[in-house]
Amino acid sequence: MGQFKRVFVFIIAMAVSLVIVATPSFADESSRVLVENSWRFQDGQSITLEEDSEDAGISAYSLSRLPDGVTAQGIDVSEHQGNINWDAVKASGVDFAILRVGFGAPSFGGRTDYQFQRNISECERLGIPYGIYLYSYAWDDGQAADEAAFVISNIAGHSPQLPIYYDLEDNSIIADGRQGGIASRASVFCNRIINAGYKVGIYANLNWFNNILTDPVFNSPSWDHWIAQYNYQCDYAGKYSFWQYASDGSVDGISGSVDMNYAYITIESNEDKWARADELAAAHSSDLPDGT
Repeated sequence: MGQFKRVFVFIIAMAVSLVIVATPSFADESSRVLVENSWRFQDGQSITLEEDSEDAGISAYSLSRLPDGVTAQGIDVSEHQGNINWDAVKASGVDFAILRVGFGAPSFGGRTDYQFQRNISECERLGIPYGIYLYSYAWDDGQAADEAAFVISNIAGHSPQLPIYYDLEDNSIIADGRQGGIASRASVFCNRIINAGYKVGIYANLNWFNNILTDPVFNSPSWDHWIAQYNYQCDYAGKYSFWQYASDGSVDGISGSVDMNYAYITIESNEDKWARADELAAAHSSDLPDGT
């Protein structure tokens, strides 16, 4: 009888150990620690890129001059830039900003960027045209949908003049066979953003656009492109509206380095649009019948 009990206890112990071993595979996906690891981040810290690398960094160009074809120069920022003096940023000549709303979604460990609410309020206060980006950690369509809902919730009541960009760069979203589903996840995110009434786009570096984001859906006319290539020129052959040309920019009002971007589209603040609408209304007021 004693031997039977020992065998029974051993079997129960083995069964419990198998449950304990198996459980993390489910917990890891839903509550994994989200830390940036990509071509420009390692364990959440910005990487200093070598000059001769494919994505080599360059110093920021002067804000006082723009290359041919460029309509405006701006920055993209997150909590990595700390507490920004936006009055000084505007006075320095920055024409626009793209703000990180956060990363991932709360359903699988994501959160809002600590500086987002302040950054968006300051841009609106100063009339600085802005866009939004979300650093994606989605592993499947459900998580991509959660990321879209998370963005829409965070920007409720705001009117970004520039697109909402889906930042596709983290190594984890293409690891372990996940690359094959990246087009589907991007479609889920972008379609939900468009259906909510916002412009949408994809952010990635040149290598990803050329070699990973190759599904035809990434050439959708309703999806804008924001290309990262730290170089003296952007070598992307497709259409794009923004080029992130450096990560080591220096701008008044920001401590440390900041990403620098060129725009190739016309950018207007909401105040400019309202002023233009008032001018058009005044110009056509004489055409209205008496009493109107």
